[in-house]
Amino acid sequence: MSELSQHATIVLELSRALQAKAEAGEWPDMPELEQRRQNALQALFAAQVSDAGELDLLIQTAETVRALDDQTLALVVAERDRAASELRKLQLGRQGGRAYLTAWDD
Repeated sequence: MSELSQHATIVLELSRALQAKAEAGEWPDMPELEQRRQNALQALFAAQVSDAGELDLLIQTAETVRALDDQTLALVVAERDRAASELRKLQLGRQGGRAYLTAWDD
């Protein structure tokens, strides 16, 4: 297995792990995985491409990573929107509670 192939395998494994963590809602684990993946991506793109087969592997890996990232980003955005909605509900509840208490104080 070539150096490029090894790096490609690691990048794909880490990208799939990030997507799996997002699907499972395991958000705290993601920053460390992303840092590892960034390091692996740097190693991948620093590796010597020795022939057309390796160039194809590099292109295929980049396309797969992009597709996985798109799916992961969609999960992150959905979670962000869900959390924002919950926060709005809490804020509205607090405002309602304050209004109620203010009405009784008068």
